[in-house]
Amino acid sequence: MSAAERIQWGAARLLWTGGDDFQLELPAAIEVGPANWLNVNLGRLLSAGLNSRVQAEVTPARRSNGGFSDFGLIAIGPLRRPFPMPGVLHKTISDAVTQAFAEAEAAEADAAAYLEQIHSLRP
Repeated sequence: MSAAERIQWGAARLLWTGGDDFQLELPAAIEVGPANWLNVNLGRLLSAGLNSRVQAEVTPARRSNGGFSDFGLIAIGPLRRPFPMPGVLHKTISDAVTQAFAEAEAAEADAAAYLEQIHSLRP
C-alpha cells in the first residue's frame, strides 16, 4: 500500500480551534512503528516544507484479521490563513509517510537481528 493509499485525503477535515488557528485531520492506515517515526519527525518536516512552525501527532490505525478495523489519524496544526499550498502539504506528508515505513522496516530488521543474538546467548 503506497502513502497515497494509506492517507484518506478525501476524508480530511479542517477544524477551527479558535482565534486564527485550524487543525488538519487526516484519517490514515498507518501502523505503530511508522506512526512512532512520524510523531518524532513529521512536525519538523512540515515546518521546513511549509515555512511555518506546525506540530503533528499521529495515532496509529488498529489492525484486525489482516486489515484495518479503524483508521488512525494524522493531526497537523496550527494552520493559519493563508493556508499552505495543498500540493506542498500533500507532497510533504506523503513523502514523510513513505520514509516512515522505510525507517520502521529498517528498525524492525535491526531489532530482529539483535534479538536473535540475544536469544542465542547461553548462560
